[in-house]
Amino acid sequence: MVVGLSALLGGSQSLGVDVTIHPPTGNILVTDIWNRRIQVLSPELEPLAEWPMPTWESHDLWDKAYVTAAADGTVYATDPQFSQVYIISAGTIQASFGKFGSERNRFAKPTGLAIDPLSGELLIADADNNRILVFDHE
Repeated sequence: MVVGLSALLGGSQSLGVDVTIHPPTGNILVTDIWNRRIQVLSPELEPLAEWPMPTWESHDLWDKAYVTAAADGTVYATDPQFSQVYIISAGTIQASFGKFGSERNRFAKPTGLAIDPLSGELLIADADNNRILVFDHE
């Protein structure tokens, strides 16, 4: 099945950049940076919820937000413009980490995210520092 993003995301102009599956629910999470939200879709692609992401301000094509979800349902989303990563639970930002820089726990442009399915570690691509950072899931 192929469905256009504008139809899925309520017909609004959107920039769907990344998609992941939320393991506990099987729901689909789509980053919609231009509308400052993570769109939650059912496995059948029906819109279920919108999680606001108020700091996703940039319309620069280089500032694309990415998302991943851990087995326990914790969701991580990048904010490349502000050099941080958000920790989200039940659709609400619970915490964030990172600031601009090149030291450990700092990012120049956090982009891709992944969860190692064996260790549960969070891997973050820091594009402008040309590196991958690895964090414990705790």
